[in-house]
Amino acid sequence: MTMSIFQRHVLDTTGAIAASPTVSVVNSNTGAVAALFADKDGATGKTNPFTGTSQGLVEFYAVGGFYDITVTKGAFTVTYNRVALGTAAGSDIEALSANVDAIHALNGGF
Repeated sequence: MTMSIFQRHVLDTTGAIAASPTVSVVNSNTGAVAALFADKDGATGKTNPFTGTSQGLVEFYAVGGFYDITVTKGAFTVTYNRVALGTAAGSDIEALSANVDAIHALNGGF
């Protein structure tokens, strides 16, 4: 199964990079700790919580869904609520393509 990616450089309230932040991810719908991965194929697991890079980069792969992502560095904490990860855009285009095909057929192929 192909995973969806979350990538973001985190800045604190002063605009400085939040180097090596602690990141925790939970499923927005269930509150359960999310299963995270280091690769798009889901072959390599990633701990949760985990530490972002020294450049403030937070990156992980997960199954599509809604997630609450909390980033902490010292006294600074930010939570990104109901972050949508997934293939909805791909699904939307597939549905649109099916509708266009149906309209095309109704119009005699023109």
